[in-house]
Amino acid sequence: MKVIWVYENISKKKEHYSQFNLLVMFASVSLWKRNHPEDRTFLYTDFMTKELLDKIGVTSLWDNVEVIEFNSPIDKSTFWASSKLHILSMQNEPVIIMDGDTLVYKRFKEHLKPNRVLVSNLELGRGYYPSGLDSYVRKLSYRPKPRWKSQALNVSFLYLPDPEFTKLYANLSLEIMKEFTDMNVPNSKYLIFAEQLLLRHLLDKHNVEYKPIIANPWVWDKWNW
Repeated sequence: MKVIWVYENISKKKEHYSQFNLLVMFASVSLWKRNHPEDRTFLYTDFMTKELLDKIGVTSLWDNVEVIEFNSPIDKSTFWASSKLHILSMQNEPVIIMDGDTLVYKRFKEHLKPNRVLVSNLELGRGYYPSGLDSYVRKLSYRPKPRWKSQALNVSFLYLPDPEFTKLYANLSLEIMKEFTDMNVPNSKYLIFAEQLLLRHLLDKHNVEYKPIIANPWVWDKWNW
């Protein structure tokens, strides 16, 4: 299995780096390798971050560290997770992609099925996510049928077994982020819309089975599980 972490210094400044965030990411890959030594672990990062990781001697935590030019017309200050979608758009095999602060403490492979997507948890976003009535959403070139629903999927852990679907999702997400950038949307709720709400929409539309790792959904308007 190919397992991916993505770390982009979007500010291109040394002050961007947090010791805590780096240490948690090191723990994330170390835990996965401890329990899944047969897997191939990849870090996709920028040149500045690669230099830092080389300096402190931690690149060997991953099997592969690849420097990527994350040049994009997308506004990274709002759509900071677009680099993850950029990497997903390049994949040609089943993958797991994890946020740097996702810690998996025990062996997990029995939960992976060849025809089922795994996500962290379901999210009920009524009153939080932009809806189909939102003025920016209404300007998108992609017009879904049925209409947008305020339901999404948390993707801090994401298993995507079908590379064709992965590319479909990633490319459409990037396209929506680019259109939102051109509209100068006001906040990062539009990132969550383009990354998490879109994923659930496409899975439902294409009748792809999916399952959350955490049984209870997160309810945004109650701020609780």
